[in-house]
Amino acid sequence: MAATSKEALDSLLSDFDQIHTEFIQQTVEIQTLQSRCNSEIKRREAAESTLTILKSENERVMRLYTGSISKLATQLERRSDCQSLKEELKRVNDEYTKNENEFRNAINQLKHDYENRIQGLEVQIKKRQMNQPLISSTKI
Repeated sequence: MAATSKEALDSLLSDFDQIHTEFIQQTVEIQTLQSRCNSEIKRREAAESTLTILKSENERVMRLYTGSISKLATQLERRSDCQSLKEELKRVNDEYTKNENEFRNAINQLKHDYENRIQGLEVQIKKRQMNQPLISSTKI
């Protein structure tokens, strides 16, 4: 029986050693998993930090882009307005030139008409002056 009890004790010790070894292995595995978990937590935090920075940078770039697009739209609008004003100025200048030419032509026509009238009146005056001495001499 002593041999049986020694075998049982050896078996118990062997089982205990195996349980102890497995416990140590599992403890090491738990520590490894905890280390990996902590590493993953740090990686996640770094990724979240990077994400926050990228979101902030994206918002900044979007504001710049929106500002640039707004400025471009304003420039295009101003360019269009400027082109319209240039066309309007050309039209008004052309109209002014046309009116000025019409005015000059009208003035020249009036000068010509008045010169003709003056010449006609001068001719009438000369005729009357020539006829006047005749009329005066016939009355005497």
